[in-house]
Amino acid sequence: FPPGSTAQQFSVPILADDEDEAREDFYVRLSNAVNAAIADYDGVGYIYDRGATVIYLPLVMRD
Repeated sequence: FPPGSTAQQFSVPILADDEDEAREDFYVRLSNAVNAAIADYDGVGYIYDRGATVIYLPLVMRD
């Protein structure tokens, strides 16, 4: 993390498979900060099945 930064993105490589799966969660814990304080040590990421079909339903409001 560069000095003075308050947020940082990073990539997590994922191995592809042919399984149809629900969303998978993974957790990241930051530690060992040097010359800095970590405000929130824990984070969560989500892996969505790349072959999944997403269905969007319209929102209908009636009086």
